[in-house]
Formats: sequence, structure tokens, C-alpha cells
Amino acid sequence: MYKNIPPTGKITALYERLSRDDNLESESNSITNQKRLLEDYAREHSFPNPVHFTDDGYSGTRFDRPGLNALMAAVSEGRVSTVIVKDLSRIGRNYLKSGSLIEALRQSNVRLIAVTEDTDTLKDDTCDFTDLRNIINEMYAKDISLKIRTVLHNKGKAGKHMTTKCPYGYLKDPLDPDNWVVDEEAAVVIRRIYDMTIDGMSTLKIAKALNDDKTDIPSVHLAKKGQGVSALQRYPNPYIWSGTTIQGILNRREYLGSTINFKTEKNFKDKKSHYVPEEKWKEFRNTHPAIIDQETFEKAQECRYRKDTGSAPYPLAGIAFCADCGSGMYALKVKEGKRRKGPTYKLVCSAYMKRPTGTHCRTSHSVSSRTIEAAIREKLDWLKRLAKEKGLGFIDELYAAQGETGCLASKGVIHERIKELNEQKDKYTMLLTCLSMDHSAGRIPAVRYNLLSAKYEDDLVLSSILRKFNSGLNRLVV
Repeated sequence: MYKNIPPTGKITALYERLSRDDNLESESNSITNQKRLLEDYAREHSFPNPVHFTDDGYSGTRFDRPGLNALMAAVSEGRVSTVIVKDLSRIGRNYLKSGSLIEALRQSNVRLIAVTEDTDTLKDDTCDFTDLRNIINEMYAKDISLKIRTVLHNKGKAGKHMTTKCPYGYLKDPLDPDNWVVDEEAAVVIRRIYDMTIDGMSTLKIAKALNDDKTDIPSVHLAKKGQGVSALQRYPNPYIWSGTTIQGILNRREYLGSTINFKTEKNFKDKKSHYVPEEKWKEFRNTHPAIIDQETFEKAQECRYRKDTGSAPYPLAGIAFCADCGSGMYALKVKEGKRRKGPTYKLVCSAYMKRPTGTHCRTSHSVSSRTIEAAIREKLDWLKRLAKEKGLGFIDELYAAQGETGCLASKGVIHERIKELNEQKDKYTMLLTCLSMDHSAGRIPAVRYNLLSAKYEDDLVLSSILRKFNSGLNRLVV
């Protein structure tokens, strides 16, 4: 798409973007029409070396678009003299990020022209309303998102299926895509899973039995039917069942003939699904044929959790992590022997247990809970003695000992913390950039500018924290 950039000389970048929402709005926004408009403008105003950068099907609230990334890469290399767009909403529909991107173009001495809005950064009098337009563009994206969510919400409240894909065990009715019909081939497997659960088999044993019988996993089976989210994906081993897949099947109330709506929600900016609490779900009964009856479903749930009734979970479950891959450690209860007093557990890496076993993490890292508890007691005793002996110098001594005796924190946890701090740093940098633009244009009083800039200078503190985290990460012994 960007192979037409000449080896020498600066180019005029013609940027086009179209999302599904824009496509619904008007035919004039089509990629073809945008290209024709920009080419005509560049030719009429004698802009040299025009090169197209296009994002077709990407929302303006996203800024990780391939066409935009290629454009900004060319800008950073000093290859672009002018960027021409149909209007500023083509750049994006996020006020802060759009403003930051426009400021980056200005600092790179790149001229920006929005044809239909008569905006040209070379002419100061046409840029007075640039920030306002960016705000309006973001409000437009939010308004469109609200309208779509309202339509979907009304559909969900009416008991209609909100998912576009059927779950394993069902197929769309060829005569009415809104109706689900039972896929008898998959229904046999689902009923077998419930029967094996009632017979006392664990999810891992059920998965192994299906693997041994060479039963297609759900995604492969749906792909063969031309449905599912992975219809075009190829699988080297189509029989790799996992305990997690079995749990998902056992948790699905759709097999009772019910439609479950509002399990997730999206934010118009990141377009990502986020799970909501189960109490907010809406269940509509008898909307499609059932595969499992109520009695069988409840009996299977009872058998799944029977062993846990009356026993407290292992205290370290959820806070112990693998030192190699950073995945959580499963706490598996060990059968009590004659010499053991009280319940005993062993911790194993959850990534190692994913199918195929050993491909996500090399070993199980199995360790007895008694061994871990003894090590924790020893470390706590050492910390208690150190605090008593060193007083205020306790923290410095602790950091020094960390580099010699092992890690006190998980490498994976620190990586996550660094990622969070980087995101906060980017946020404050963007806010400071936009604030400076508003102050330079005289749109914000000096008093308010000083107040807000002092607040956003927390960015400098974040940078300092990031350096400490990176330094600590390099010293970790894992």
C-alpha cells in the first residue's frame, strides 16, 4: 500500500480512513470518494509526490491503525512535507490523541490540511477551531456508540440473541438466522460431558477422554460447519481439549434453552469487551431447544463442587506465580495420608497444564505447600530480626539482600506495573501537550494553565518511578 513512496524527495501524504459507522452515514465518505477528493485537491494546488495512506474499516477512536502508523513513520523519517485529509475526523475521534498527533506534525514541520473544513496549519486564522472540532468529533463517536448500544440493549431486553455466533451445540436456522437449532453431532458430546461429570470425573480427565477418542474441539467442529469465530483458522491438532473448555461447557446456561444477555459491555474508545457482574445478566428462558434438562444441569454443578463443600480455599491460591513464565499457580489438594495432619496442597504452573501440556511452560514447577509455608515462615522470621536490628535502615538492607538472596517480587508483576506506569505517563504527556497548545493559542488563562500544568507534572514523578522499577527488574534473580 505504501510502496509508491519515492526514494528521494519529500512526499505529500493523502490520508483516508473509513469505519463501519462512517460507511453507514454517507456514501460520500467512501474510500474511493476520499481518494478522488484528495487527489484533485493536491493536483489543483500543485502538491508534489502524492502518496496514499489508507485505513479501511478502522474506527476513529483507535490510533493503532496500520495506515496511520505508516504515515507517522514516514513523518519521523522526515519524508513528509504535507498531510492532506478530507476532514479532521479522518485523523481520529479522540480529542486528546488527535490533538497530540496534530502537535507532533507541527513539531516535525509538517503542514496539515483538512479540505472540507478549510483548515490549514500554515494559516493561523484557520486553526482557531481545530481543538473544538476534535472535541466535536469525539462527541460524535460517543453519540454513534450510544445509539448502537441503545439498539442492542433494546434487542437484548426483548430476549433476542445478542451474539452473532452460536455457542458450541447450536447452529443458525437457515430459514431464520435469529433462531438456534440443535447441532445433534455436538449435542451428543455435550451430554456426554455432563454425564461424565455426574459420574465423578474431573474436567482434566474428561478432556483426556475426548482427546483419546479424537473428538473435534468446539472451534474445529464449528469451523467445519462454516460457523464460529475461527472458521478460517487451521489447527495442527484438532483434538486438543482442555479443562478450561470443559468448564466453559459446564457453565453455559444456554444449554437449558435460555438466552443470557448483557454478559459484557464495551467502551466506545477502546472497543474492547469487558465482563460485567453476573447479577447484571438477563436470562430469558425457553428461547431455543434445550440440550440439557434442568435436573441434569443442577446435578452436574453439585458434583463439580461437592469436594469443596465446607472447606476453605488454600490461602496462597491466586497470589503464587511461576518464576519462569509469570502465570498463576494452581493449588491442587493432595489426598490425606496416615502421617499427614490436615489438608495438604501442591502448587503447579497453570500455563504448564494447558494443552498440549508443557508447550506454554517447560515444567510443572510442582512444589509442596508445606515447603512453601516453611520458606515463608523462615523469610518472615528473617524480616522480623532485620527490622529489629536495623531500624530505619531496614528498607535499604532489604533492597541489598534482594539482589543477593533472590527476588521478593514476581518479574511478571513488575512488568505489569511498568506497563501501567507507561500508560499513565503517555496520558499525562498528551494532556500537557494539549494544555500547551491551548495556552499558546490564548484559549486558556495563565492562572488556570499554571494550575493544571503543575498537576500534570506528575509525569516527571512517573518517569522516576519507572527508572526504579526497571532497575529493580534488572536485579531480580528468578
